[in-house]
Amino acid sequence: MRGILQVARPSISSIAGAVAGAVTVVHYDGSGAETTIAPLCAFLTVTTLTMFGFIINDVHDRHKDRLAFRLDKPIASGCLSVSAGNAAALIAFGTSIGLSSYFGLASMGVVAITSLLLFGYSRFAQRVPLLKGAYTAVLTLSPAVWGWAATGHLAPFVTLLGIFLFMFGREVLLDVHDMEADRKSGLETIPLVYGAKAARNLAWGLMFCTPLLPMVFEYQRLVVFLCLTIMGLLITIKAFGMSIKREAVWTKLPMLVSIGLLI
Repeated sequence: MRGILQVARPSISSIAGAVAGAVTVVHYDGSGAETTIAPLCAFLTVTTLTMFGFIINDVHDRHKDRLAFRLDKPIASGCLSVSAGNAAALIAFGTSIGLSSYFGLASMGVVAITSLLLFGYSRFAQRVPLLKGAYTAVLTLSPAVWGWAATGHLAPFVTLLGIFLFMFGREVLLDVHDMEADRKSGLETIPLVYGAKAARNLAWGLMFCTPLLPMVFEYQRLVVFLCLTIMGLLITIKAFGMSIKREAVWTKLPMLVSIGLLI
């Protein structure tokens, strides 16, 4: 069970679920028990969909992770079998598509398309490693797109663009941390092509775009407050001079705050 939880990453997966749940709380047109059931279904739908992506990615990347001696990866290290990983991924996908049926065919379609994109991520990353961060950033917008399919609400374009840039930057930061593993796997990622310092500067530059875009183009009191909070958190994280791994962990806080921009 511990191995399943490690590959499913419930802490990150639940952030994606929280986006869908929050959008549903505010924008779903229902009454009575629906006001409780719908947000819960939304949260679980997107959380299990995100878990599917994490699990299937670890299954597909097991050989690369072994070459890089990633003992923290249960499938690569042998602590969790490939068949168990595939079974867990299938259960997560089935749960997600089943729960999404509560909201109709459009939401089920978004789950199906997102699942295909998640399934193809590893192959894309191996063929076009320079753009794998951008691919991931597109996938992180799927909770907002799913929320649109379920409720009809979609955040403004500049907000979606800002969050895309934040996630792209965060992925570049993670690639700096994973440079040695990617080098052993033959993946020419942005840090390996342009250098760690340039990649780290790019990562932080992209992340700082997240609060700037909505604050400039959507001048509303709540939006400005959320953007200033995100900016303050990013400045604090950067100022402390943490290791790249710790920076990546602490950037989850701005991610949580950015949920408010999507509602």
